[in-house]
Amino acid sequence: MQHHPLRLAAAASLLGRAPAAWAQVTAPVAAPSDERPELYAVTGARVYVTPDQVVDAATVLVRDGRVVEVGSDVDVPAGAVRIDAAGKTIVPAFVDLASDYGLPAVEDNPRDWSRPQYGSNTPGAYSWNEALKAEYDAAEAFTHDAKRAEALR
Repeated sequence: MQHHPLRLAAAASLLGRAPAAWAQVTAPVAAPSDERPELYAVTGARVYVTPDQVVDAATVLVRDGRVVEVGSDVDVPAGAVRIDAAGKTIVPAFVDLASDYGLPAVEDNPRDWSRPQYGSNTPGAYSWNEALKAEYDAAEAFTHDAKRAEALR
């Protein structure tokens, strides 16, 4: 039987690295993750489907973050998280979540974005991910600008 030293060295190298392939990843997920249920039924609300169309005692069915059905006779699927909204009013898209209206300009972050971030430089009990600003209160920072508001209408 003939031994091939190069093949033996390659096999030993692969076997030596095998445990690392199954090692537990210790770094956190590099983005916010959402573990919420995927199906909600908001029931009993007054819903403005359009500015002219109102449905009283309506059910709004939300699947994967999108409204899939609105009406007074919506069948709520089994497993849906029910939210009782009796006495509440639901209006569609009156708030643009991507708008920066009324908020101060975002300061440039000196962080090096070419490498992953494994820890926070912010002192105190904050998220490891410095892109998350749970401590920021947008309502407190908001300032009304009548001229800009008129342009957005």
